Amino acid sequence: MTIANGGELPARLEGKFSAMVVCWVLGLGSLVSWNSMLTIGDYYYNLFPDYHPSRVLTLVYQPFALGTMAILAYNESKIDTRRRNLIGYLLFFASTFLLVVLDLVTSGRGGIGPYIGICVLVGAFGVADAHVQGGMVGDLAFMLPEFIQSFLAGLAASGALTSGLRLITKAAFEKASDGLRKGAMLFLGISTFIELVCVVLYAYFFPKLPIVKYFRSKAASEGSKTVKADLAAAGIQTREDQGDEDNVKQNDRLSNKQLLLENIDYALDLYLIYVLTLSIFPGFLFENTGEHKLGSWYPLVLIAAYNVWDLISRYLPLVKFLKIESRKGLMIAILSRFLLIPAFYFTAKYGDQGWMILLVSFLGITNGHLTVCVLTAAPKGYKGPEQNALGNLLVLFLLAGIFSGVALDWLWLIGKKWNLHKEPIPVSWERPEIGWTKLNFDGSCKGRACKGSIGGVFRNHKAEFLLGYAEPIGRTNSVIAELAALRRGLDLVLENGYTNVWLESDAKTLVDIIVQKRQVKNAELGRHLHHINLIIPEINNCIVTHIYREGNRAADKLAQIGHQLQKPQIWWHIPPNEVLRIMHEDAEVEGFLVSLL
Repeated sequence: MTIANGGELPARLEGKFSAMVVCWVLGLGSLVSWNSMLTIGDYYYNLFPDYHPSRVLTLVYQPFALGTMAILAYNESKIDTRRRNLIGYLLFFASTFLLVVLDLVTSGRGGIGPYIGICVLVGAFGVADAHVQGGMVGDLAFMLPEFIQSFLAGLAASGALTSGLRLITKAAFEKASDGLRKGAMLFLGISTFIELVCVVLYAYFFPKLPIVKYFRSKAASEGSKTVKADLAAAGIQTREDQGDEDNVKQNDRLSNKQLLLENIDYALDLYLIYVLTLSIFPGFLFENTGEHKLGSWYPLVLIAAYNVWDLISRYLPLVKFLKIESRKGLMIAILSRFLLIPAFYFTAKYGDQGWMILLVSFLGITNGHLTVCVLTAAPKGYKGPEQNALGNLLVLFLLAGIFSGVALDWLWLIGKKWNLHKEPIPVSWERPEIGWTKLNFDGSCKGRACKGSIGGVFRNHKAEFLLGYAEPIGRTNSVIAELAALRRGLDLVLENGYTNVWLESDAKTLVDIIVQKRQVKNAELGRHLHHINLIIPEINNCIVTHIYREGNRAADKLAQIGHQLQKPQIWWHIPPNEVLRIMHEDAEVEGFLVSLL
């Protein structure tokens, strides 16, 4: 058994590279669960469209993180760092796992109950974040600057990893009826595994690395009480007479107040970095950037651009001439970032998607680069216990900046009545894949009597007409007419033995009801939905998607024809001439430009 003792840094200590890799993984685990929540924001917007989930969940997360961090920073010198970090990673693991359980129990349905449950678990994320980020930064502050840089790079890597996976899962599951949910479950499953890996690495591997044992022994010799449990886990015991020495040395160290006053510029640096970043990311990117050619991919591409450049920029300070070490230079660079606010405003209002992607990338570059510069420069010149305390104080200001930025992010909603510039979107009917049959359907209501009719058209991968139908359905409303059109179409699917079916409608509300399996109170709606939900599982493969009206013209025309009929009619092989003309246009032209203003 070794006795802790400080001393000069040996010429060579084993385990530096291994320690950097572990720090990177631990940084990854510190944010991967939360970044997964942010990256699958489109899934939660689909489940809870009226609750602003990206903004609300972030606002729930931050008070728990900031409040817990304030308590931990105040009591930093009395808290066992090992227990603190393990509690944080275990809480991340448990909360992420419970998110999966909650989704499975509720079968991926929306509603206020599941939303509140998610908010509770997000609050637990905030508590875990305060334990881990402050504990790890404080712990690494008295080691090598490369360790903090690796940990911060891991934090950014969590965002880049989740963004990359989100783009892959969106491409893989986009046409699946529950594609968003499958992607979300994959994300949360991966995050749960990573958190478990972090628990094992921190508990059993990291403390035993020679270079880590050296720096923790050195911190203990300088009076730090927070490292004793980690030293014990590595097989190192402090001397029995060291307790009195620690008390003397603890009294010799600068107080938290003195440390803060000496480093108030660094603390403000971190506060201002994250006030700006979180006032834009991610809420503004999800809700205030308008609609462009990338469609539903647009916010995902923006978030991916931010995360990738944030990760790359955290390695830039390793290049000596790129590292900003001047305290005055750091403050000037950080204050200059606030010019991004008007830049984002005018780009959202007048610019196209290319300029927005460029701007978001610059936001990521400056965020990562300046964060590493501040956190690696500030602890220099202090003793181990002081470096630990300063690391906690800096993380407290960082979290305060995040909380303030999240709160200020809501101000963008006040200006959401802007006439945001939105590029016209090309809309056209899309052919199914080989082996698939596509049904476009539509319902129509006319006049004060609300006389309804329905219509639909089946086509194959060559855009060839298979069959069409139309019929009057009497007095109704538009939603029931759409459901009746789908119900009739599904009956024909079964009658004709179609096994791979793509259902498409221009009624967004209807598509959401079916895809999200929403409950409805209207009895007639309920009867139609019950029938539809019985048929869809009988089909081998079935997807349901929304298309703008310009891409659903053939079905719309058949629904209009239905008003002229006295009884149901089916067309085999040859449609009505006016429908045939539209089908030729669907098969040949690129589409219509639809303005979403």
